[in-house]
Amino acid sequence: MKKIQLSLLACMLGLGGYAQTIEDIEILNARNLHGTGRYVAMGGAFLALGNDFSAMHQNPAASSVFRKNAMGFTFGFQGQTNQTQFLNNNQEYWDLHATFENFGLVAKFGPKDKYTFGFTIDKLADFNSDFTVLGDNVYQSTNPFTGQESGITLGEYWNQRSFGYTIGTLEYDGLMEEASAISSTLLLLDSVGGVATYDYYVDDASQVAYRFHEVGATNEYNFNFGIKSNKKLDIGFGLGIPHTEYQSRSTLTENGFADSSYIVAYDLQRDNYISSVGVNLKAGLIYRPYQFLRLAASIQTRTMNFVQQTYTTYVDAYSWDRVDYRGDVYEFDAIEYHAHTPAIYRAGLAFVLSKHVALSGEVEHTNPKKVNLSAKDGDNYEGEQDYYNSVTQSSTTVKSGAEFKVGNWYGRLGYQFRNSNFKNADLFYSDQSTYAFGIGYKNQDFGIDVTYSQSSYTQNQVVHPYLGSNTANAFNGDVIDIERALVQNDIRKGNLILGVQVSF
Repeated sequence: MKKIQLSLLACMLGLGGYAQTIEDIEILNARNLHGTGRYVAMGGAFLALGNDFSAMHQNPAASSVFRKNAMGFTFGFQGQTNQTQFLNNNQEYWDLHATFENFGLVAKFGPKDKYTFGFTIDKLADFNSDFTVLGDNVYQSTNPFTGQESGITLGEYWNQRSFGYTIGTLEYDGLMEEASAISSTLLLLDSVGGVATYDYYVDDASQVAYRFHEVGATNEYNFNFGIKSNKKLDIGFGLGIPHTEYQSRSTLTENGFADSSYIVAYDLQRDNYISSVGVNLKAGLIYRPYQFLRLAASIQTRTMNFVQQTYTTYVDAYSWDRVDYRGDVYEFDAIEYHAHTPAIYRAGLAFVLSKHVALSGEVEHTNPKKVNLSAKDGDNYEGEQDYYNSVTQSSTTVKSGAEFKVGNWYGRLGYQFRNSNFKNADLFYSDQSTYAFGIGYKNQDFGIDVTYSQSSYTQNQVVHPYLGSNTANAFNGDVIDIERALVQNDIRKGNLILGVQVSF
């Protein structure tokens, strides 16, 4: 088995259209409810309250509200339930992993501690997920709505797209799945080296297994400078450096062919690795016109992300006499490009009543249509960018929270609603709702918080275009029945987090 390097153009063609590109860009835009226990328990509605490490990455003025120097950290455990639908088959999968949520440090200085320096590391998004779906791929079934036939094997799909091609032509055109299928003997060549047929026979239906495994996170390093302008006004400025590390692996297995087949099963494996470092600027204020009322606003500039991406794919085939045929691994050169993700605007207010009750609300707005892609080596990304912009919409997040104090103990409730970045959420990501609650204890110099949150949303994923194609449309890669090619995944994430803070 050998590795074959491909150009950037072959990479873009080999991703199977724009779906993968959209998911890659969305990774850089992803935001979930993570942070300190207090912040999460109140739904992230902390723009106007301040005095919290996680609030500082949204509003740099939050650092100025701290009364003392402080340091804290938060960690947790996240359980995820995936309820999937695939080829008329419902399945459920659950996994659990530990999470880092936040680290924060605040130091006050200057006359009467007028100035504040703050540093935080905040988790913005967690990508860890693992699920497997199974289904029967019934051949030549008729779609009752379109009257078109669908249901072909992946091998047939490859054969239709590459018939008569040589392996060199396939590599040049970016059809690397088909090229790897030749080296695994799944596709057979004629006497002049062109693809002629496949090395198995179809039956009435095949069995498809699809496993998707992803790991990674986006964490942001924030450097804040806060100023207590007067008793009523706090202002702040910040520098954010988001860092994304993401890896995914999908394995598609198909078997259940006719007994006369030499090849009895094959695997298609696709790996995707993304590493990104970005930079943005932030500014915010908190204004107290009355003792009980706080108003706040902040802006985060567009984030310039420097992205490196690598994509590999290969096909392995297995015969009835237990011989394994390993296909060539097609590994793309590291793609380096810039992705400018959109600015974020926030406004909030809070009511602080008799030092025992705090009520807060916040609105956050961004527009994913403002994403801009540019390659470091001068390649043109206008097609990918235009398509992404055509399927996205402006997004608004609403947050609300409440905190009740009895002695040194605190009880908290929160809710957050984030509407989808996509016009057609059924094909991508749906709206996301999060409920949270928690308790805390704080004396003069020490505090501890325990919080639980649960988020729910739907994420749809294209397994492979062949599942929605047929022999008449496979050559052009057309998908005539998108629902057959989708995994619908209803996701519930439960996050139990623990945080501690010391003041000095």
